[in-house]
Amino acid sequence: LELVYIGARETLDRREYNDFDGVAAGIAGTYFISDITVTSHELRIQPDDASETFNWVAGVFYGEEELDELYRSDFGASFGAGFSDVRTPYSQEVQTLGVFGQADIQIAPKARLTFGLRYEDEDRDLKNLGTFANCCGTLNFANGSTTGRRENRSISMQEWSGRLGIDYRLSDTVLAYASISRGVKSGGFTAYNTLDSRAVDPFENEEVIAYEAGIKSDLLNDT
Repeated sequence: LELVYIGARETLDRREYNDFDGVAAGIAGTYFISDITVTSHELRIQPDDASETFNWVAGVFYGEEELDELYRSDFGASFGAGFSDVRTPYSQEVQTLGVFGQADIQIAPKARLTFGLRYEDEDRDLKNLGTFANCCGTLNFANGSTTGRRENRSISMQEWSGRLGIDYRLSDTVLAYASISRGVKSGGFTAYNTLDSRAVDPFENEEVIAYEAGIKSDLLNDT
């Protein structure tokens, strides 16, 4: 058997300005200040020699994401000079744990079956989101109050994904295939400036069931 470890650490220091209106008046400019760190670890076990009849892999994945961001905009300038700089700071933390496995089995001389499953547990936290303006200091959520409240939100996901497929080789240059798979995309937050606390609520994860069938052929190769 072969034991494989893959580790990664990525950082991003972002300073991005977008002038959406393109005019001298500050009515549609945005500025992002972002510090992002992503760390991941994957440990998997698999056969050390490839086999024509049976191959498999199994493993575990763990990842962490940390985001500190400040979203600034001058959309509010049209309401008066005091709103020329609206600021929305927040942070986000994500922990993901996944367990997975896949096998390819030669079930007939010309047919191969593929079966894979993955279970994923994810926790995502939005922390200390607030909106501020030059005129008013801290803008509270809902009813225009200015008490200085910050908003925190959390969302978690426990989902599985997988794939079942079959390939059949009609000839040396023609392959027929079919599969059914389930995929998952995690939920999250829309963390832009807002005065409505409902806009901070998370959006749920998405799931999709996909069916695929087709034929692949090398029309230029008759060997």
